[in-house]
Amino acid sequence: MNNELMINEAQAPIELHPNFADMAAEMGITATDIVLPRLLLTQPMSPYLSDGSTGDTVVRTGDIVTNDSYVVVGGVDKPVEVVAFKLWKVWNEYHMVSGEKEYVTSYPVTAMNARQRYQEIMADGTEVIRDFVMNYFVVERSKLGFVATPSLVSFKRTSINAGKAIATMLQSSMVFGKAPWSKSIKLSSSIIKDGNRTYAVLVAKPGTNLTDEEMAAANKMYGIVKSLELAKIAAEETSSVSLDNDRNLSNGARTVSFAPSDADVI
Repeated sequence: MNNELMINEAQAPIELHPNFADMAAEMGITATDIVLPRLLLTQPMSPYLSDGSTGDTVVRTGDIVTNDSYVVVGGVDKPVEVVAFKLWKVWNEYHMVSGEKEYVTSYPVTAMNARQRYQEIMADGTEVIRDFVMNYFVVERSKLGFVATPSLVSFKRTSINAGKAIATMLQSSMVFGKAPWSKSIKLSSSIIKDGNRTYAVLVAKPGTNLTDEEMAAANKMYGIVKSLELAKIAAEETSSVSLDNDRNLSNGARTVSFAPSDADVI
């Protein structure tokens, strides 16, 4: 397994039909038919870590990997350049049951609930814990025009600052009259040691301006994000599955049909 994804030079950039959304509907393609790619951040106890001794890709703590084949695309001091298209904020809610967190549901952040407590005891005695999650739909810059569906990368807990940094970058582009995705973002990770705990967090820094050709491909990708209602796909995946399958993946970045992780205190 290679430790990076290569783009076939013979591939032609995606050309969207002007009535892309209508064509998808005519083909019978709906949100539930699409497998949503995701980027995952590995933690010290992740089952996906590998020293390469069995011929697999070397995967270390802090590596950023794809959810389909666990190909390493970035990590500590090795940023992957991405282009972000949409921010989708949710609350992940858990209940404490016999001393363990049990995932209950995810729901959109609204003006009415944006300032709700992260932890509280309800009238019936139920202890509720909530994670504020910033989700972005992104495409690796090197793949603009070569992929049909962007990946989901999520930020919560101690990685939330990286999510806010991306929001600030997107806003800055709009202030200058540019599309939010006119500049790339360098996504990497950092290893944090806190007492007897060691864990990885995501880090986001500004990249460089897209070329005219890249902007043309990015504009088309934004059309795909809107047409396929990707936030709806992600919400349906999250609410329909078991928490146990996602142990040791952090920051809400989880494999398709995996519920949000509570294994890492990030």
